[in-house]
Amino acid sequence: MSKASSIVKTVLGLIIGLAFVGAGVFALLYVLNEEPAAPSKPSGQVEPEPEVDVLEPKSFPEYTWTELGLIADLIEAAPDEASGRAIAQEYGLVDADGRLATSTHLIVIEGGMTVEARLVGILHDTRADGQGRAALTFQVFPIAVRRFNPTASSTGGWQGSELRAWLAQDGMALLPPELSGRILPVRKSTDNTGKTDTTSAVTTTDDALWLFSCREVCGEINWLEEEFGYLSDGADAMLNAEGTQYEGFRQAGVDQYSDSDPYLILPFRGEDVPWWYRTPYAFEFLAVTDDTFYQVTATGYASATNLADSEAGVSFGFCL
Repeated sequence: MSKASSIVKTVLGLIIGLAFVGAGVFALLYVLNEEPAAPSKPSGQVEPEPEVDVLEPKSFPEYTWTELGLIADLIEAAPDEASGRAIAQEYGLVDADGRLATSTHLIVIEGGMTVEARLVGILHDTRADGQGRAALTFQVFPIAVRRFNPTASSTGGWQGSELRAWLAQDGMALLPPELSGRILPVRKSTDNTGKTDTTSAVTTTDDALWLFSCREVCGEINWLEEEFGYLSDGADAMLNAEGTQYEGFRQAGVDQYSDSDPYLILPFRGEDVPWWYRTPYAFEFLAVTDDTFYQVTATGYASATNLADSEAGVSFGFCL
């Protein structure tokens, strides 16, 4: 090999070596300056939801149904009823004197009609799932005028009625999703036999939407004793087994003698209408074959009755 060739090979070797060294240095600098990669999540790990903004107290009509649902969650999570009521007071659902808010909240139902809802109870109703009591109970003014049953029969009571089936399906579908999606089914006690005078006829149903019983609206009742005396044979005990009076009705002064009571006068499409209780008229006298359910009259009289196939307003309760 000539001396010139040897020099050329040496120079080429130096160039190639320097190139490898330069590449290594560049790679090291790149690694040192690169942003660290985010650690990979274990399979199945879910991103945490962002924290919910603090819910500011408002007046009852100003809350959305979503916000009222959040308040209900706080009340249910309270360690006792006194603490739950304190939360309700903090958010304006109870005033400083412990009285429920008396204003109403508007609901726009399917078809664009607006109806009112009012708060009638706090921690009153037993949840159908057995997990304590539902935080808030509301009464909705009539959303329809309908019959109780297709014939003048109260057989099967509230449990077997056409109106209960309608409320569970069509009635629920009328409500906006932000409300219907929050409603909690609760346990209701009713004479589910019909014409009878024994308290064993009172059984429970689990309902998301339900009509109020006479007892829940009027408190202690002795209508049948007053009407029939000793012939009633204690049948009022059955009426009084259908729950307990809601705070909102008691606060408004409603009782079994209420007549022309403004709190009980409810409009439908701008006109005051009678509205159904879920309570069947239970006492059988002189073998009358037609069956009736109790209702409130359009003028606010608390203890009327009408045939099951007649029409009256559908004013219902629900819980959050």
